[in-house]
Amino acid sequence: LAVIAVLCCVASLDANLLDDGGFEMATSGGQQSNSNWTLAVNFPDGVEDSAQFQDAPWASNPLGMPGTGVWFKAFEGNQASGDDVANATLSQTVAATAGTYDLSFFVRHETNFTANRAVVRLSSDQGDAFEFDLLGTLNDGAYNMYSIDSFSASAGTTSLTVEAIMEGGVDALMNPQSMMLDDFVLVPEPTSCALLALGLAAVAARRRR
Repeated sequence: LAVIAVLCCVASLDANLLDDGGFEMATSGGQQSNSNWTLAVNFPDGVEDSAQFQDAPWASNPLGMPGTGVWFKAFEGNQASGDDVANATLSQTVAATAGTYDLSFFVRHETNFTANRAVVRLSSDQGDAFEFDLLGTLNDGAYNMYSIDSFSASAGTTSLTVEAIMEGGVDALMNPQSMMLDDFVLVPEPTSCALLALGLAAVAARRRR
C-alpha cells in the first residue's frame, strides 16, 4: 500500500493540469490554440496583432529546436502617431480543488522588450491570486525557467486560472524587443499523498514487528 501511495505521488507530479502546456496544438501565426488556451490580443495599428502563437526555433523552448511558443510583440504598440499600445492575455482555466499548487514556465525575455506590465498570474475562483513579474526576469534572450511555488487555493476552490498578461507594450525603437513564453506546467503539490505514504509505511512496519 505504501508503494502504491508513493507511485500516486510520482504520478501527480507528472500530471500537468493544463491542456497543451507547450502550445504544440496551436496554429502558428495567429491566435487559434486548438486547445483550452485563449489568446486575446489587440491590433495597435489596425493590422498587426500584439501576440500570436509562433512555430519557430527562436520562439520555442528549448531555443533553437522546432516547436511552438507564444510571442508577445510589444513593439507593435505606438509605432506611429495614433497607434494604440500593445495588450495581450493568454489564459486557461482548469478544474481544481482546495490545496497547494506549483506552476512552472519558460520565458525568453529580449533586451529591449518594453511594456507597462507583464506578468504570469495564477488565481482561484475563491479570490486567491499571485502575480509573477516577467519584467524582472533575465533579459538575456535565452529561455529561462521560472515558477510560482506552493500557491494556496482556499476552501471551496473549484477552478484555477493561469494567465500571461502584457499591458502597455510599445516600440522601443531598437531590437531585439520581444518576449516569448513556453512550456507551462501546473501540478498539485503531493503533500497529502506523501503523508498518506508515510502513514501506510508506519503501519506496515508495526505489522512486521
